[in-house]
Formats: sequence, structure tokens, C-alpha cells
Amino acid sequence: MASRPQQQKAPSQSAVEAIRGNSYRSRKGSLAGSFLVLNITNMDEEIDFTRRLIKGKIAEIIFEMMIREMDRVTVLRAGYEYTHPEIAQYQQLLKGKGREVLKFFEHNPDFLLFNKNKSSLYLVEVKYSHDLNFDRVYRIAKEELERSDYIWLFVATPLGFFFSQCKDIVRTNNIQPLSPDWVLPDIQRNHLALLNEFLCR
Repeated sequence: MASRPQQQKAPSQSAVEAIRGNSYRSRKGSLAGSFLVLNITNMDEEIDFTRRLIKGKIAEIIFEMMIREMDRVTVLRAGYEYTHPEIAQYQQLLKGKGREVLKFFEHNPDFLLFNKNKSSLYLVEVKYSHDLNFDRVYRIAKEELERSDYIWLFVATPLGFFFSQCKDIVRTNNIQPLSPDWVLPDIQRNHLALLNEFLCR
């Protein structure tokens, strides 16, 4: 006589709870993993932003030191991070409409230069670049021209300094080396070595 198949026992309540617990922990672990990936991504973006910010600030300091050493013009910082420091600290956090509003404050050039008799004014935007990318320089100059026809662009690179009026950059698709009329060659060499000491290790 064939034996009756044994009826499968329903899992115990404790087993069900254990399974549910493992499932919850698995989901929790998956969510935690996603959160960790998201945090790492955000952290990488923040580090990259901070790195670019530091390089830009060093380029600004180098430019200011060279111009002050020549003592031919009066140098004033005009960047919004100096005129509105409380707002500048939120630039990485603001998104959407808040980011658009912040652009209103970003229109200031980095420096204002006055000649000694205050008859001429130069607006200067400062950038750092690891190489002299003419397409990028052209794009920056064109964007700056939307703010003013009289703005100049200074680009610091590991190989040298470049300085031209933005309208000339757009017209010729070229930027000229920093002229000795602005900064003497010896001063340029000393500050280029300083720039590379900090940024090209």
C-alpha cells in the first residue's frame, strides 16, 4: 500500500519573522548601499568643485601680486565672493531658481584696475587652465562680452600667463601672452614658479 505523502509543515512564526527580518535587512542594506553611492558621488562632485575653486583663487592671488608689484595701477577686488561672501558660500547648494538668482551676483569681474590718475578703468576676469585651450578661452571671452565690452581676460597656465581684452580674443580667436608693459618678465617668471609650486606637483 502506497504511503501517503507527508504534509509539508507550515513555517513557524519565528521562521517567518526571521525571513522577514532578513528581507528587511537586505532591503535596508540595498538602500544603505544606494545612499552610500549617492554620498560618494556628491562627495566627488564637492571635492572636484573645491579643487577648481582653489586653483582659481591661487590664479587670482598670483595676478593680484604681480600687478601690485608693478605698482602702475590700483587693484580692487570685485568678485562677488568678496563683495557678498555670505551668498558665495551657498553657490554649490543652490539649485533651480536659486541658482539662477545667484547668477545675478556672479556678473562682477574678479578685479577692477584703475590707473594712477584714475582716467582709465579695466575690468578683469581671472581663470586658471592646465593648458591653453583656445576653444575654452574663446567661449569664456564671448560670455564675458555679454556683460561688458570692456572686460579683459587673464589666464594662468603652467607654461605662462596670457592677457587680452575679450573683444580682441573673439575677433582674432587668440589670446596674447601677458605683456611686459603690464608685468616685467622677471616678475612673471618668479610668479609662474610660485604657481607651479602650488598647482603642478
